[in-house]
Amino acid sequence: DYDYRVVPNDPSASMLFHRVTQNSPTLERMPSSGNPLPQNEIKMIENWINGGAKDVFGNVPALSSLQPSCGGVVAYLPNSGNFR
Repeated sequence: DYDYRVVPNDPSASMLFHRVTQNSPTLERMPSSGNPLPQNEIKMIENWINGGAKDVFGNVPALSSLQPSCGGVVAYLPNSGNFR
């Protein structure tokens, strides 16, 4: 339901904020250890998003931060006769 990982100034539209604050039918809460982040760390993430979600250089996220999609992946071990 989220188009972007982070929408500057809008935590409610940001997948990252959703993932650290809620479980959903298709995605578990992060981190996946089962231990939710402390409330002060969630507040830091919310404040960062509300502050424009700037990186260490002061840049806001590019529109290329669309949620990734993958149609299928096959991995082969090198030098193994195409063993998957």
